[in-house]
Amino acid sequence: MTLPPTSTPPSTPATSEGATTETSAASTSPPSLFSRLRLPILFVILIGLYYYARSSGILDRANPDQIRDIVQQWGAYGAVLFIVLFTVGQLLYVPGIFFVIAAGIIYGGTLGFIIGFIGAITAITVSFFAVRLIGGSPLGSAKKPFIAKMLQGLHDRPIRNIAIMRLVVSTAPWLNYILALSSVKYRQYIIGSVLGMTLPIATTIYFTDWLVIRMF
Repeated sequence: MTLPPTSTPPSTPATSEGATTETSAASTSPPSLFSRLRLPILFVILIGLYYYARSSGILDRANPDQIRDIVQQWGAYGAVLFIVLFTVGQLLYVPGIFFVIAAGIIYGGTLGFIIGFIGAITAITVSFFAVRLIGGSPLGSAKKPFIAKMLQGLHDRPIRNIAIMRLVVSTAPWLNYILALSSVKYRQYIIGSVLGMTLPIATTIYFTDWLVIRMF
């Protein structure tokens, strides 16, 4: 007696549908508590740093002459201290131009540019990673049309636009924070910053060196 052929039961799409449902649920799951608090925590830290810098008198006392006096006291290690001060100063809202001018006064034209530029790159790098580590990159997925339109040009051509902004404001701390909170990658951030900061830093340092030579 010949048995009828057994038919293979059709594969049920339940698994794939279930997987799709799970994936969809995972993608639409509410953000964690830490994700929701990252930006407020960052704001509290930044406001706290500004309050400390203002109340302690750091912002009032910070100037190129004071930076020069502190760095020169360290002798051969002064260049390392200069970079550290530049980095901390950016986090405390000390204008980067003070450190750039101080580099020209302390080290002259060529060496001043090298040390000043290394200090600037180190300072904006630390600011970038510190802000992104705490606050993430919420501006990269901003839903409000006004913010999204403002950042569209930055995200479309990040290197060019970062270079232009650095050419205008150089090492301004607030620019570090905005770029860190966007979706800009560090490679784009640093390339654009190098291209944009080279001219203003070189001009400031060489002019400072020229002025010091003429006056003293």
